[in-house]
Amino acid sequence: MTDVNEYGGWLELSSSALLHNLAGARRLAKPAEIMAVVKANAYGAGATGVATVLQSDGVARFAVATVAEGVALRNAGISGDIVCLTYFDGHDIQAIRRHHLTPTVFSERGVSLLGDAAAKAGERLRVWVRWTRGSAGWGYRWLQPPHSSKGSLATQAWMSPASIAL
Repeated sequence: MTDVNEYGGWLELSSSALLHNLAGARRLAKPAEIMAVVKANAYGAGATGVATVLQSDGVARFAVATVAEGVALRNAGISGDIVCLTYFDGHDIQAIRRHHLTPTVFSERGVSLLGDAAAKAGERLRVWVRWTRGSAGWGYRWLQPPHSSKGSLATQAWMSPASIAL
């Protein structure tokens, strides 16, 4: 008989099955690059373990929910682009810079925080801009690029990489 912990279940993962699924996703998405979304501890599967397996097979972009999740991936040796999809505040700026994370901006406040930090450090910070078409979503309205006192962000798609221009 198998002992089941107080939560009533367990999770078994297979690296080979994960890599098989990755190969299928690559075939379907070709020629696009894969960005593995490993937020919320890879939905309970273990973000660092999943990201390590995917990185070993060439995945170079990861998405997490928070700055803390991005820092955890960096501390586990994950390289490449790590996009933080949700809100950040002034307390997160140093970690974003130190760990070379890519925050998502969707408000003038976020642009301002990052623009001020970049200007103070004399550097450019890579960001993702979240666009909305206006129906109950949050983010910038389509065709209204965010602007900071340091310059505007140029983007090409709904959610796309950009740099804060100083």
